[in-house]
Amino acid sequence: MNFFKIIILFEIFTTILSAQTYSIEELVRQGVELHEQGKYNEAIKKYEEALKIDENSALANLEMAVTCLSLELYDYATKYATIALVEATEDRIKMGAYLVLGSVLEKRNLPLEAVNVYEEAIQLFPHNFDLYYKLAVQAIKLEDFEKGETAIISSIKENSAFPEPYLILNDLMLRKKARIKAMFSIYYFLMLEPDSPAAQIYLKLLLSLFTYEGDVKYFGNSNTHAHLFINMNEREFSSAEALLHMTFYNKTIEYKDKEAKTLEFFMEMTKEFFQIVKNSSQNSDGFWWENFVNKFADILTTNNLEPFCYYISQSLNSPEVQKWIENNQEKIDALRLWIDLNK
Repeated sequence: MNFFKIIILFEIFTTILSAQTYSIEELVRQGVELHEQGKYNEAIKKYEEALKIDENSALANLEMAVTCLSLELYDYATKYATIALVEATEDRIKMGAYLVLGSVLEKRNLPLEAVNVYEEAIQLFPHNFDLYYKLAVQAIKLEDFEKGETAIISSIKENSAFPEPYLILNDLMLRKKARIKAMFSIYYFLMLEPDSPAAQIYLKLLLSLFTYEGDVKYFGNSNTHAHLFINMNEREFSSAEALLHMTFYNKTIEYKDKEAKTLEFFMEMTKEFFQIVKNSSQNSDGFWWENFVNKFADILTTNNLEPFCYYISQSLNSPEVQKWIENNQEKIDALRLWIDLNK
C-alpha cells in the first residue's frame, strides 16, 4: 500500500470517527430535550442509540443515568453513572456522575453511603457548593451535626447566594441554642428568597426569636412559637446575647401595650439586633463576621434598613408591605443593588 493510499484511508477513518462523535452528541442532545419534556422513555431510546455507537461514551452514560434516576430505576442509574465516572475525561461529567450516585443512595435512604460518595467527590472538586450541601444533609440524617455544620458552612463559603443552606444552618444553630447565629441565618435566607412559602414560615420564626419567651401572638394571628433556652455560653457572641436578652425583653413588653404593628416592631428589633451584635462583640473576622455581622451592619450605615425590612417581609402578603414597595421603587432598587453586591 503506497503512502498516498494510507493518507486517504486515514482521512476517511478520521471523518467516520468525527461523524460518529457528532452522532452521539446529537442523539444525546435529542435525549436531553425529551427528558426535559418529561418523555423519559423516549429519551432512553435516544441514549440507547448513542450507546450502540460507543457503549463507553461518558456523556451518553451520564444522561442515561440521570433519566433512569428520574424513573426511579436506581440499579440502572448506578450502573450507567459508574461507567460515566470511569470513562469521563471532563470534570463536568465526573461531577454529574457523583451527583447521580449520591442521589441514588439518598433515595434508598442510605445516608452513610451517600456521605462517603460526596466526601470522595469533594476530594476531586473541593470548590463545589452543591457537594457540600448534599454532604451536610446526609450527615445531619446520621446525627453527625459537627460534620453537617462544617459542610454547610463550606457550601455557603463557596456560594453565598444559594438560599437553602441557610435553612440548614439555622436548624443547626437552633439545636445549639445559638440564637444570634440562628437569626442571622434566617435574615440571609429572607434576603435571598423574600417571597415564598418557606419565607413565610421562617419570617414568623424570626419574629418569635425576638421575643423573650417566643410568644408572638400579640402582633398577629400566627401560632408560631420558638421556646428557645438560649445558650449564654455561646462563646462567639456571648456578650451580645446578654445585651440582646434584656433589649428584646424590654421591647417585647413595650410593643405588647400597643396595637399590633408587626412591621414597626420588626424594624425596631432588626435595628437593635444589627447594632448590638456589631458593637458588643470583640471578634471582627471569621465566617460569622465576614458573612453576616459586617454585611448586615452595613445595612444601617447605607440607610437600607427600612427597605430591607419591607423587602424581606413580602411573604406576609400584607397590603401595607405591597403598598410601601410600590411607592418606594427607588429605595427597593437601591437595596437590590446592595444585595447583588453583597450576597
